[in-house]
Amino acid sequence: MREPMRPAMRSVLVFALLLLPVLAWGQEARRLQKMRIGTTGRAMFSLSFIVGINNGFYRSEGLDAELIVMAPSVASRRSSREI
Repeated sequence: MREPMRPAMRSVLVFALLLLPVLAWGQEARRLQKMRIGTTGRAMFSLSFIVGINNGFYRSEGLDAELIVMAPSVASRRSSREI
């Protein structure tokens, strides 16, 4: 005949089951892919990138986005692969 589970053992089991999602959430943060977004300034053009970063849209898709403001001459050379 099976013996009923002790209250202490049951508490440990419930705690472990509640802790699993927290541990899995921490693993998700480690798997983010780094992405750099180059722009020539913080103007209307880059507003959608700023809103996306601040509201966590990129992070929810697995991307760690970083907005980099560059001088226009550097940005144009970077896009044409001259650097």
